[in-house]
Amino acid sequence: MIEKIIGATIVPDIQALGWADQIGWVVKPWTKRIETGEGQFSDIVFPVAEFVTTEDCDVTDYGLNILTTDKGYTSLILISLEGDMVSETAPNIPQRRALNIEQDIKISVWLNNHQGSTHLAKAELMKALYRTIYRDVTIQWPYIGAADTDYDIFINKLKVTLVREIVTNPFNEYTFSKDQAQFHNNYSAFGFVFKLSGLIFPNCLPAYPVLDPDACETPTNADMPITSSGTYTPVPTNQSNITSLAFYEAQYMRVGSTVTVSGVFISAITSSVSKGMFEIPLPITSDIGAPEDLAGVCATANDATHVGTITGWPPNATAIFEFSGQEPNSYRYAFQFTYQII
Repeated sequence: MIEKIIGATIVPDIQALGWADQIGWVVKPWTKRIETGEGQFSDIVFPVAEFVTTEDCDVTDYGLNILTTDKGYTSLILISLEGDMVSETAPNIPQRRALNIEQDIKISVWLNNHQGSTHLAKAELMKALYRTIYRDVTIQWPYIGAADTDYDIFINKLKVTLVREIVTNPFNEYTFSKDQAQFHNNYSAFGFVFKLSGLIFPNCLPAYPVLDPDACETPTNADMPITSSGTYTPVPTNQSNITSLAFYEAQYMRVGSTVTVSGVFISAITSSVSKGMFEIPLPITSDIGAPEDLAGVCATANDATHVGTITGWPPNATAIFEFSGQEPNSYRYAFQFTYQII
């Protein structure tokens, strides 16, 4: 996935530079063993790219895109991944359809005939990428073996930030870097590490905020956020360490797939050694899958030390309260929690 994101965002901006010739991305070192004499062999390490912007690269070995310095070109630009891409579900997007991603990339540049102007090339590359923000980019490519079927990624926002400049030869891991003639006089090399971070919607365009989970159609006015509100009186269940418990009428508000609930209850716990616990149903049902799918707090003005947490309880798809108190006193607690309709 990251190779498609790189190819649809930063690669076109690098291509637009007047001196950018060969560009390869998702580059990895590839070792080839060659015979240097009778019974003697030597390992040569080349950069191999999954994707290239020119077909003039050496593809004679196993069909690989092997990229090397060539005085016939103005430049060689390699984009490699620094570590694995970090991704996590975006918590504020309905139906968990989006990912927050981060990926460090290394851009290595070899220049031909740019003696005395390397700093200008650096400045142009920095100007093209530094703090660039890509918005609303759609990427499509076919499923393997599936005709007329596309896999879509929608880039809502992707930001490029500078991590560091590489002060050594960025091509050191490759054998041709030992050829001093390719890195002196009329040739030079430099590199940067950038961080890509942003929000993407895999598999379909962002049907935001509420659509059928399998739908990927473009949102219409009918798909705009649902706003509603109401009241209900929670009926607590599964009480533990509770002497008395009573709820007032509570209120809730729904915006899209997010529901916020607030209210007041009066309770006395049996023993202050342990916390009081109970569950209440949700005003709008949700398939709670983990405790963090619902979160909130409760507290009393009678004693600032007596507070509690509210989380989701997946087995019953309820909200579970855990709070402290001091027997035999009854306290008036105010509460609020929020959850997603899943």
